[in-house]
Order: sequence, then C-alpha cells, then structure tokens
Amino acid sequence: MPRLGIGLPVHNGERYLPAVLDCLRRQTYTDFEVTVCDNASTDATAAIVRAVAAEDPRFRYVRNETNIGAPGNFNRVFALSGAELHAWVAADDEYDPAYFQRCVELLDQRPDAIGAFTKVRLIDEHGAPLGVPAPPMPCPKYHHKGGDGDSWKRPRVANRC
Repeated sequence: MPRLGIGLPVHNGERYLPAVLDCLRRQTYTDFEVTVCDNASTDATAAIVRAVAAEDPRFRYVRNETNIGAPGNFNRVFALSGAELHAWVAADDEYDPAYFQRCVELLDQRPDAIGAFTKVRLIDEHGAPLGVPAPPMPCPKYHHKGGDGDSWKRPRVANRC
C-alpha cells in the first residue's frame, strides 16, 4: 500500500486533466497512488485517465455510473484510499514537482500536525500567473472568466513549495 493516497474527484475534466495528471506523474515523491473518481462525465475524461493508468500503475480510474454530486464524489474518492496520508487534488490545478515531497517531509517533522499546505498562485486557463494574490484558503474567490457569458469559475491554482 502506498503511503500517500491522492484523490482526484472529477466531472467533465478533459480540458485540464492532461496537465494535472502530468504534474502528478512528475512528482519527486513517488510512494503514492492516484485514484481518479469520475462523476459520470460525458466528455473524454475516461479515455484520458485510462490512457495514463495503462502506462503508470500508480493511477487508477473509478467511474460513478450516475452523478452523485461533488460532496459525494469527494467522499467516495476518500473512502477508496487506504493510505496513511491523503490528499485531494483538483482536476484544474497544477502542482510543483516537489509539492508532495515537501508536504510529506513537513508532516514527518511534525507528527502532531493533521495537514500540510503550501503557498499557491492563481493562474489562468493557459497556466499564466494572474498577478493577483491568492485568496485566503479554504474559500477561493470566484470570478468570471468570460467566454460563454454565464460561467462563473474559480481561478486555477498552481501549488508551489
């Protein structure tokens, strides 16, 4: 059993999934398993994740046949992990290659800690920094990204050490 279970709940994440999966594959900390819990996506999410899982045994794909809602999907992906440590990642975020290495090191240094988090920077849909300070966590500030006229989304996050 890997020490770190990484849960990636997703619904229709084809636009950003390749980038986040690549970030996870490039982690310097390698004792992990990624469980992607697909919440009944109707796009190419399944094909994208299955292709990565076929190449990298640390990745597994689980699909909900019906959409169980975001909270249900977060709970399910957590329940599927038996690892000592757990992390949730978002399908539209990017992670520094040393992100999990540093988080695990910090947790090992502080056995009384119940979690670890790093600084973040907000990025746009192309990965370019937005140039604004990251909002206080855990409540990201929502803003309109434009395009379709009615989609309100949170900025993407790049986690760094």
